[in-house]
Amino acid sequence: MTTALCTNCGNLKFGAYLSCEKCGCGSTGNTDLDMAFTDHYVTERTLREFGQVVQTLRFSAKDEATAFWAFMKYVSEQYPEIIIAVVPLKYQKEADAILDRTQLPEVFVEDSPRLDTIELLAIEARYASHVRHHKIECESCGHPQSFAVWSRINGSFDPWLKMFIVTGRLFENHCRCCGHRQRVAYETLYLDIDLPLAIWLRNSDCKPEFKIQLPALDYFSDLSSDFTFRIVPGLLGLSEKILIFGDGYDDMLIEFLKLCVSIQNGIDLTSPLFYEKTNRKFFSKNTITFLNSSQEIEYPFQAQKANAIQAMTKLQPMLSKLKSKWLSVDRQFLVEILEKAGLMKPIDI
Repeated sequence: MTTALCTNCGNLKFGAYLSCEKCGCGSTGNTDLDMAFTDHYVTERTLREFGQVVQTLRFSAKDEATAFWAFMKYVSEQYPEIIIAVVPLKYQKEADAILDRTQLPEVFVEDSPRLDTIELLAIEARYASHVRHHKIECESCGHPQSFAVWSRINGSFDPWLKMFIVTGRLFENHCRCCGHRQRVAYETLYLDIDLPLAIWLRNSDCKPEFKIQLPALDYFSDLSSDFTFRIVPGLLGLSEKILIFGDGYDDMLIEFLKLCVSIQNGIDLTSPLFYEKTNRKFFSKNTITFLNSSQEIEYPFQAQKANAIQAMTKLQPMLSKLKSKWLSVDRQFLVEILEKAGLMKPIDI
């Protein structure tokens, strides 16, 4: 029998969709939400701790509906890996007020032992986002707490995770004791089946338990055969690749433009330079903004598009041989390719 949390009163009940014996409240009407707070996904201890949060909010709120949406906002902000809910406009102000004035008990999330079995039974589990909770200690106060580690992220299935990556939120712990924010280094495999794209975030600084194995190419055999495979050494690189491919570019082209920007602006080829955005203009040609450590650089991509495409066309025979391999594509990689193709010296854009 499934043990579930009653999100109305905070007590445990049997059956995710059945009525609570204490308050009589049944299903929320959202099956994903009902199942999220069951022992299919977290332990009974974690459910009880969430129940204490519900009960505390019920005491502070003027009615059940306000308490429920305050709880949804709390979980969405503190534990988005469990559920993300959009609070209706009529409850937003009061939900914020309740959370601001209420001291809530801490929840230490423990994964259910049943979780792996559930994922093995799911057809799409091989490519679905994969998250597990680990115990970490705050580097400032030493307080132990749970932290969600995403070893696989599917941007097609869970598009909301893209923004969490770009903003860095997915790799940051906000201590629930002292409020200190710290980066937590871990490795992940990012997938976007719609593009199709696979990026391995490799991080030599993370703990051994936060590392992942590089998947073999046959891992993707039952998906599209034209996947682009990339390796990035850090979070900024992962965020940039997501932005580049999401905006419809190839990262080889963007690295070529970075090379042009570096040459034109006297920027060391080894210094950081990141794609930030495309500026789409109505009355003039589109430009691309790159960001280095000290400034934003706007590059007239549309004006140089023909030259860039011509250079990329000349590289295609060599690049096609690398298509099926995991590549670390940066300016150094592109310079090496250009030199091998005999195109490095003629470049003057």
